[in-house]
Parts: sequence; structure tokens; C-alpha cells
Amino acid sequence: MRIKNMFKREPQIILNIDGMRTANTPFYKWNDIVNERTIREGAGKYAMYYLCYNHPNGSAKFHLNDLEVSFMQLQKLLRVYRGRNSVFKLDTK
Repeated sequence: MRIKNMFKREPQIILNIDGMRTANTPFYKWNDIVNERTIREGAGKYAMYYLCYNHPNGSAKFHLNDLEVSFMQLQKLLRVYRGRNSVFKLDTK
């Protein structure tokens, strides 16, 4: 499955102020997503990085090693978009 994903031209992860979608999951709004995080399994050259989160239909674990965005960049983007969504909700009340 990883090889098949490498040849796809469409975005593998979409993050925005409204929510998140990966190539393996449909779009979920931030209020439906909990415990989003990036994790590392293994060490050294065998380390594997994943985006993990829980959603209404279960949980997702998306492999990150083959993406152009780094593990640290994605962690920052998760905080930014989750934060923007929270601020946006406060402004619209």
C-alpha cells in the first residue's frame, strides 16, 4: 500500500481551519477529532513516523515517512490549525 501511495499525485493530508483529511480517511471537522498527534516508532534509521488521531468512526494511523512535510512541521501545523479553529469558534459566538 505504501508503494501505491507514493505514486498518487493528490494531497495525502489536508489540514485547514475546518478540519483534516488523509488519503485513508474522509474529512473530519476539528470538533470530531480528538487526540491528534504525531508519533515515532522505532529508533535510528528504522524510525517510522505517523499521524494518529481519533474520529467518530474509530482511529487513524497515517504513515508520514514518504511525505515532503517533516514530522516536526506537521506537529506545528496541527497546533496551528487546531488553535485557529478554536479562536474562530470564539469569534463567531
